[in-house]
Amino acid sequence: MSRSFHSIEPVAPSVLHRAWNAFLELHFETESKDFGWIEGLRAAVGITVPAIAGLLANHLSLGVLGSFAVVWILSCDLGGSYRQKANDLSAAGIVILFAYLFSGLMIGSVWRYIAGVFLWVFAGAVIGVAGSAAAQAGLVSSTIVITSVVLIVPSEFWIRFLICVFGIFWAIILSIALWPIRAHSPVFTAAGKCLARLGSMSESFWIGAATVRRPARNLDFALAYDRLVTSINQARQMWGMVRARRGGPTTRGILLLSIIEMIDDIARTLVTLREVINLIGEQVWFEPVRGKLTELTDSLSITFARAASAFARRGGLVDVGIVQETFREFERFAAADTDFRHAYQENELLQTGRHLVNQVAELARMIHELGSPSPQVEPPPEARFGPKPRSYNFFAEVRSGLSFRSSSFQHALRLGMATAFASLLASTVHLTRGYWIPMTVVLVLKPNFGGTLQRSVQRVTGTVLGAIVASILLVSLQGWLVVLALGILAFATFTFRNRNYGLFAFALTPMVMLMLDLAHPTTIIDSALRVLYTGAGGVIALVSGYLLFPSWEKPKLPVHIAKALHAEATFLRAVANRIAGQKELRPTAEYRQDAAIAVSNAATAAQRLLSEPAHLRGDVEASLATVYYCRRIFHVLTAVSDYPTRGYISIRSEELLPAMQVLAESLSDLATSLETRTEPSRLTKVSNLIRELASIRSSAAASRTDVEEKPELWLSAHFRNLGDLILSLRGAAVRVLGVNILIPSSRASTEVGDERLV
Repeated sequence: MSRSFHSIEPVAPSVLHRAWNAFLELHFETESKDFGWIEGLRAAVGITVPAIAGLLANHLSLGVLGSFAVVWILSCDLGGSYRQKANDLSAAGIVILFAYLFSGLMIGSVWRYIAGVFLWVFAGAVIGVAGSAAAQAGLVSSTIVITSVVLIVPSEFWIRFLICVFGIFWAIILSIALWPIRAHSPVFTAAGKCLARLGSMSESFWIGAATVRRPARNLDFALAYDRLVTSINQARQMWGMVRARRGGPTTRGILLLSIIEMIDDIARTLVTLREVINLIGEQVWFEPVRGKLTELTDSLSITFARAASAFARRGGLVDVGIVQETFREFERFAAADTDFRHAYQENELLQTGRHLVNQVAELARMIHELGSPSPQVEPPPEARFGPKPRSYNFFAEVRSGLSFRSSSFQHALRLGMATAFASLLASTVHLTRGYWIPMTVVLVLKPNFGGTLQRSVQRVTGTVLGAIVASILLVSLQGWLVVLALGILAFATFTFRNRNYGLFAFALTPMVMLMLDLAHPTTIIDSALRVLYTGAGGVIALVSGYLLFPSWEKPKLPVHIAKALHAEATFLRAVANRIAGQKELRPTAEYRQDAAIAVSNAATAAQRLLSEPAHLRGDVEASLATVYYCRRIFHVLTAVSDYPTRGYISIRSEELLPAMQVLAESLSDLATSLETRTEPSRLTKVSNLIRELASIRSSAAASRTDVEEKPELWLSAHFRNLGDLILSLRGAAVRVLGVNILIPSSRASTEVGDERLV
C-alpha cells in the first residue's frame, strides 16, 4: 500500500550533488565587486602597443617582454588618489626592476635558482604585511623571479632590462599621465560607488523583513549595508588624501564630504526603519501598511538611480517629487486607516519616514549644487575634525612581523618553503615550462586554508577553461588576428581582476599563452601542460597550508568577535555622550564605521571557518550564531544613533543614560570573556533592565500621547531588543568557548533561521 503524499520523506541530496554544490560555492566571492571597465581598456591599449611595436620592428620577443612589463605594473595599480597611485606604481616599478636584476644572478645554477626563489618569495611576503600595495608588489615581483628561467637571456640581458624600463614607464603613463588629473576625480568615483550601493541597499530593504508568517531574516539587507559601509569608508579615506595633499579645504571638497556623509546618514535611517519594521512587522495590522511603505522604498530606489546619474555628470537636477508624493500618500493612508491610527507605532513610522524623505531632498540639493559656479554649502560636523590622523608606519609594521610567533611570519615561511619545493620539483625533473607549478603556489597559497582552497579551485577551473580557449585561438588565428585577440583578452583580464578570481584566471590563461606564442610559438600540448602544472601547484599549496604552520579559524574567531563587541561598546558610549550633550572628540559616524568594520571582519572570519575541514571547525552553529547576534546588535545601535540626529525631537538623557551604560558594560564584559576564554558573567543587570523597559513600555502604550511626545520610549524599545540580543549572544559565546553551564533562553535565539551563512 502506497504512502500518502504528506508522509513521503524528503530525499537527501547525493554525495555527488553536495560535492557539486560545494564546488560551485567556491567560485563565488564573499563580496560582490564592480567590473573594472576602465582598467580593462587601459590594459588592452597598454599591452597590445608594445607587442605591435615589436612586430613592426621584427623583434617580437622584445615587444612581448614590454607587454609583460605593462601587465606587471598594471597588476600593482590598486587605485587611490593620484599622488598615492604615483608613489605606489613608482615603488612597484623599482621593485620589479630589482627583481629582474636579482633574477640574473640566479639562472646559472639550479640550486641558486631554488634558493633565490625562496629568499625573494619569503621577503616579499614579510614586507607584504606593510600594506596592500607592498603585498601586491611582492606578489608580482615573485612571479618575475619564478619565471626568470624564460625571461632572462644572458646575451640580451641589458637590452631586455631596458625594454622592461620602457614597459614600466609606458604603464605608469597610462595609469597616471594620460588619464584626467583632477584633484577630486578619485573622490567622485568613490562617492559615485556609494550612491550605487545605496540604491542596492534600498532595493534589498524588504528581503527577509518580518511578516505575520515568519520572523525577520536580515542577511541580504545586512550584506548590502556592509558593502555600502565599505564604500563610504573608502570614500572618506580618499577625501582625506585629497584634502591632505591640497593643504586645506575647498568649497567643492567640503560639498563632496557633505554628500558622502549624507549618504551615510540616509543609510543609517534606512537601518532604523528596518529595525522598526522588524519590531512590529509580525503584527496583523501592519500588513496593509507594508504595501504603502514598499511603494516608498521603490521610489527611493528610482531617486537614488537619478542621483547617481546626476552625480556622474558633476551636478544636475535630481527630481525627488516621486519620493515626496509617495510619502504624502502614505500620510493620507495613515490618517484614514483606523487600525493604523490606533497602533501606537504609527508615529514612529511617520517620523522615521519623514526624516528619511527630508534627507533624500537634502542629498538632491547637494548634488544639484555641484553644478553651480558658487555652491552654497555648510560644512558637515565631520569637516571640523579633518582627515583622521595616520598612525601607520611601514617599517614598524615590517619589524613587528619579524617573529616566529607572528602569523604573518609563519605564512611568509610557509609560502617560501612551498614555492621553493615546487621550484625544486620543476627544475630537477626538467619539466617543460615547469615554472607554472611554483607560480601557481605563490598565487593561490593564502594565510588561511579556506582561502587557499577557494583560490586553488578557482585557479584550476579558470586555467582549464582558459587553456581550451587558448588552444582554439592558437589553431585558428594567425598574424595580426592574434594581436587583436590579445587586446580583447587583456581587456577581459583586467575587467574581471577585482570581480572574480575564477573569471580573472579564465581570461589570464589564454592571454599569457598568446603572449608566449607571439614570442615563442607554442602548441596544444603546452596548454595541456599548463593545466597539469596548475593542478600540481594547487595540490602543493593545499598540502602546505594544511601541514606547514597551519592557522585555523576556530581559535581566532572569538578574538574577532571580541574586537567587534569592544567597538560596539565604544560606539554605544559615543552615542550616549552625544545624547548627554558632551563635546565630541571624534564624529559619532567614525565610531559607527569602526564597529561596522570590526563586525564585517568577524563575519569574514566565520565564512573562512566554513571552508576548513569539518573536524577542525568546532561548534559551527554556535560560531555563526555569535556573528549573527553581533551583527544584529550593530544594526540596533545604528538605529539608536539615528535619533540624536533628528533636530525636531528632544531626548531626555537622564532616562536613557543608565540603560546605555548597563548595555555598554555588558558588551565589554562579553568581549573580555571571549578574549580571556573565561566564563561570561551572569548578565543580571541586563535581565533586570529588560523587565523594567517592558513595564515602562506597557504602561506608556496605553497613552498614545506619551509615546508621541517622548522619543525615549521608542529608544527604550530598541534597548529592550538590544538586551535580548546580548543575552542570546552570551548563550552562543558560552558554546563557542566550550563552557559547560546553562545557557539563558531568549526570544532572539529563535531568530537565527537562514542567517547561518553570515
